[in-house]
Amino acid sequence: GVFKSAAAFNQDLSRWCVKSIFGATPPSEFSSSANYAWITSNPSKFPDWGECPAPSVTLTDTDDDNYVLNSSVVTITATFSASMSPTATISIGSVISDLAMTVVSSSTFRYVWDVDAGGGNLADGIYSATVTGVSTDGRSYAGTDSITFTLLSPPSTPSSGPDLDAGSDAGPSNTDNLTNVTTPTFTGTVSPSTGTVYLYAEVGGSTSMVASVTTASDGSYTISPTSALTSGSYQFYVTIENAAGDTSGNSPPVNVTIQTSPQAPTVPTLATVSDLGISTTDNITSDNTPTLTGTASPNTVINIYDDTNTFVVSSTSDSSGNYSITIPDSESLSDSDNNDFYIELVDTFGNTATSTLLDLTIDTAAPSPSTSPVATDKKIAASSTTTYTVSDIAATDQVWLVPSTVSNADLKAYLVDPSSVTHLPLTRTLQNKPQGITEQSPHLALEVFIK
Repeated sequence: GVFKSAAAFNQDLSRWCVKSIFGATPPSEFSSSANYAWITSNPSKFPDWGECPAPSVTLTDTDDDNYVLNSSVVTITATFSASMSPTATISIGSVISDLAMTVVSSSTFRYVWDVDAGGGNLADGIYSATVTGVSTDGRSYAGTDSITFTLLSPPSTPSSGPDLDAGSDAGPSNTDNLTNVTTPTFTGTVSPSTGTVYLYAEVGGSTSMVASVTTASDGSYTISPTSALTSGSYQFYVTIENAAGDTSGNSPPVNVTIQTSPQAPTVPTLATVSDLGISTTDNITSDNTPTLTGTASPNTVINIYDDTNTFVVSSTSDSSGNYSITIPDSESLSDSDNNDFYIELVDTFGNTATSTLLDLTIDTAAPSPSTSPVATDKKIAASSTTTYTVSDIAATDQVWLVPSTVSNADLKAYLVDPSSVTHLPLTRTLQNKPQGITEQSPHLALEVFIK
């Protein structure tokens, strides 16, 4: 009646409800005369015409991200838009049903949820909290708003540690965890299958987190340090963090050694047994498949290249670092080639380094003098002197005057090791002279051997 007879009404009725007195619109008398300006210019001051609305509610809680544990205690507050009588009730999933909330004020109510207070651990899952209540003027709130909580148990400690990826395990072996890669890649699988994996590196008593990555849907992960690591002996392990921010214990560690500095190689040496000729240290030989020797770090790959950078042969040093490599028959050397060689070392970490050149002289052609100083028999008187002259031989050749009874095989053996030949029927020492030979001798059958 007040609205029908009002002639100049301009009060704020925005919180009023006029329930179906004139239908869902203002009465016609209220829309005319002095009220017209209020109706048209201040709709925010209108009351609710027709059916009166239910009260609304705002739900809040004290958990930052609404991920909870069984050990969590969360305070849930319901603030209604109207006074409620006598109180509001709360339901949380299938755990709590229509439980009375604590009254804070006529429109505000509170409930403290101790997640596992009912005894035993709740299963991981989604738990929605809703409230209901009736306002003091009889309007009901039916619980259409809710807060959703996710119960997520802490992740278990990974049962296996990270594995160094074969592509990052440099060197001759891709399973020895020795590498020169400073941002190595690791792989593994963790449970639960979703979460964040953190990679830790421990070296020299200091530990730091070096990378993190989100797992794939099956719990697998691939992870690498975001910054290059220095050389050293490392222990790597991972932890997993779930969506609630709970972190597992450390996985078993994996030991990895990173070394980026190659060793300094030395020039190879021609083996004594291959350095044939007058000297066993002059690198001049008639052996066209010689053996090269040297030392390096243990278990290092030794590649031999010629001076044109052409690969020749490869081997591996032993556990003491020694190596001995023979040029294969398929790569036999020629007298006319330079025959300069160097080694490339590939250590167990994958580092490479090269030596300087070894200069070999290969001479497989026998001397061919133009004269034969003992072509005919000579009788030499006792205590007399006889000169034998050999022409057109190399400056490095040496001439030996020997009894004609000596076989080439025995002579060669004698030249390598005089003590190895004991059956030579000699009454004097074999004579080694430069090209011209002057010899004072008893009666012997002689011949010249050129070496």
